Order: sequence, then structure tokens, then C-alpha cells
Amino acid sequence: MQEAFKIESSHLTYHLENLGDLLFKTEDGKYALSSFGEAATSMMYRVEETPKTPPRFPSLPTTWKAFIAVLMVGIVLSSVLYYVQYQTLGQLSADYESVRTEVERLGNDYERIEADFEQLEDEYNRTKVEADQLQNLLDEYLRPTPRFTYSLFGNQSVTFDASLSLPGHNKTHVWYIIGYAWDFGDGNITSMSTPFVGHTYRTNGTYNVTLNVTDSRGFWDTVSKTIRTVQTTVYVNPPITTVNLGEEIVVHVKIRDFAFLKYYSIELSWTPDLLECTDAATPAEHFYSPVGEPSTYINNTEGYVIVSLNYYDPLTADGDTELATNWIWFNATAYGSSDLHISQVNLIDSSGNPIPCDVIDGFVEVKP
Repeated sequence: MQEAFKIESSHLTYHLENLGDLLFKTEDGKYALSSFGEAATSMMYRVEETPKTPPRFPSLPTTWKAFIAVLMVGIVLSSVLYYVQYQTLGQLSADYESVRTEVERLGNDYERIEADFEQLEDEYNRTKVEADQLQNLLDEYLRPTPRFTYSLFGNQSVTFDASLSLPGHNKTHVWYIIGYAWDFGDGNITSMSTPFVGHTYRTNGTYNVTLNVTDSRGFWDTVSKTIRTVQTTVYVNPPITTVNLGEEIVVHVKIRDFAFLKYYSIELSWTPDLLECTDAATPAEHFYSPVGEPSTYINNTEGYVIVSLNYYDPLTADGDTELATNWIWFNATAYGSSDLHISQVNLIDSSGNPIPCDVIDGFVEVKP
């Protein structure tokens, strides 16, 4: 019967045990009426008339009762399951909020770490720049200092002198120069252990000469200068002048073929009994405008005039280009002839080096 109604043993046992004192379980595991159950049953049989009771719904078949019981058990189990799921979802929601809060905190920490990294990177770059600057200053302080002068002989031969170069040093040690490397600017490079060297250029022109000095530690430095091998000429123009007694003449002192002229001083002398210098002035028009007033000194007693001028910007003239340094006026005071002798010349370039030059004097004849 139990299998026919599909009732589990555990459920049937549960309901039988709930009948309390009406039943008892025998030794062979079966259920029987107790004395209290038998008395209750006898009493029910003795009742002659069934008392009137309110109408009741017809009793359900045992199968349906079992079904309803199973359904109720399923409902309870489902409720328990839903409750457990609800609690689980609640815990998951709380865990999600905790994780979200942790993620936000980690995001804030990442932004802070990123800002700290950028600050450290900026500090590193600044420190690197300062270190490079310090290293440059240290190198400048310790490395040797190249210096040289030069002298022109003829049109294309030049002697270079680097003896004024300074060795590498600090406050306690000196590292002497052991090598002088010359780049003459015409494709020729020469290395020397001494500071003096000569070089002859094949053609006249302007050349950029570079000196590289190296000390005993291997520290080095360079310096460059521009030189010009064309021979400069200072001359009197016109070269020969004929004048009558009592007349005035004017001559020019000119410079031709020069490079980077920064300063000149020229002395012109004559026979004082024959000529009298009345004035010397810079021409109002010549190829370059002087910056600053020229200096002029006239001595008619001894018969000479000195003209000089310092240019702020170096001047260069090639070929037919000439610089008229000064106009000089004379009065013819006696018969005879006199040389116009360029007795002293001092030409200085933009590097402070003297510019060698040829000199061509003039001549004046005074007729009656």
C-alpha cells in the first residue's frame, strides 16, 4: 500500500509516531493499539447516536493527502532554499560593495603612485641636467686651454705658435699638454708634441685654422682662427706728385688686400723744409664707414703725421678693393723733392694678431 500511494517510509513513520499514546510499536517493528487506544475505540462503538456536527467536507483520499503532504514538504524545502539563496545574494552584494570600495581605493593609490612617479621622474631629469652642467663645469675647469698666434712670411708661408696654451689642472695637480694637432683648413692635418709648426699654403686665400691640444690624462679642447695668406700692402697714392711752389696737394694713404682688419696706426714722414702738413682727415666716402673718430697727430717741426683708427667690426678687402685710411694735405713751401715715407705701420686683426704688410712710399717734387 505504501508503494501504491508513493509515500516515503520516513514520512509515514513521522505521522505514526505523532499519534502519541494511541499506538505503540511492537518488537517486530509493527504498530498496534495501546490500552488507551483500545479504550477509546470501545467508547466510540458504544455511542448509540452520533452527535450532530457541522457539515464537513468529504474526507480526501489517502493518495491526495499524501500528495498534499509531499507538496507542503516541497514548499518548506523551497522556502528554505530561497532563504539560503537570499542570504547568499545578500552576502555576494556585500562582497561586491567591499570589492568595489577596494578597487576605488586601489585606483586612488594608483593615481597617487603615478603622481609620485612623475614627480620622481621630474626630479631625476632635473638632477641629471644639474649633473651634466656640473660635469661640463668640471671639464671646463680641468681640461687644457688651447691658444695660438701666427706670423705670415711672404705670401703663403705661415708660422704658428701655441706656446701660450694652458695645461689641464685643478687646485692640486697639473696635467701638461702632450699633443698639438693642427688643422690648417686646406685639407692638411699635422700632429706635434711641441707647440711650434710651420705651414705653406699652395694658393692665397682665407683659411680656418683649428688647434686641438691634449693633456696627459687625455682631456682635450680646441680653438679656431681665420687667417688670410694674401699679402697686405700699405701705399701712398698717387705715388709721384708734381706741384708748383705755394700750391696745395693732397695724398692718400691706402691699404690693399687685408682680412679682418680691426685697428691701424700709420706714420707718414717727409722733409719738413719742403712741405707743411695742414690737415689729415678720414675721407667722407670710402669703402667702409669707420665706427668712432680717428686719431690724428701732426708734427711739422720734425715732418711726420700719425693717423690711427679702431673699427668695431672687422674689415676685409680682396683684389681691387682698397681702404683709403686718410687724406693728408700739404703746402709746398720750398723748391726741391721729398719722399713721402711710410715710416711705421701697425695693422691688427680681430684676433689681436699683427697683419704683415708690404709698404710702398710716395714722392713729391716742388717746381718753381
